[in-house]
Amino acid sequence: HPDLSVTAFVCEALRAAGVASGDPVLCDAKAFALRCGTADGGFTFFPHDAARGTKAGEGVPYGTATADGLRTLLACGAPADDVRVIAARRWLDAHAEFERVPGFDAAHANWEPGLRCYWLASAARAYAAHGHSMRQLAAIRAAASARLAEDGSHANPVPTMKEDDPLVATALLLIALAR
Repeated sequence: HPDLSVTAFVCEALRAAGVASGDPVLCDAKAFALRCGTADGGFTFFPHDAARGTKAGEGVPYGTATADGLRTLLACGAPADDVRVIAARRWLDAHAEFERVPGFDAAHANWEPGLRCYWLASAARAYAAHGHSMRQLAAIRAAASARLAEDGSHANPVPTMKEDDPLVATALLLIALAR
């Protein structure tokens, strides 16, 4: 199923493989990402679809989706001064908390704890791709480091998004630390 998380990784991989930003696949991916955008600069996991909903609620932007949206736009060739890139970066800056995933209300709070490691990894990738983010990257690294056990591993106690598996959670935290 198409979602913004998978789209971000695919677009980054295509660009790393040398695919030009004007390639039709990347143009379609950028159009998909823009349909996931919200008026306040945030992003949702899927484009608006009342039947499908999203983790934070229909049409409600949240941290991981917005980081994925920014990553997708940049991978698809949007310049750093593009109005949607700037709006996404402002959303992330306005919601820059790294102990929890921003954007979840009480009705959707069950999703948030299971996304914390992915949030740190995707936020780190987004801030690194956009540049000029040393303060945010330092805060992300501190939050990721704080989660690691003495042996360097981590297992999220919440199984919602498979972050309870140390292979998944530790890998995501290492991505955050590597930026």
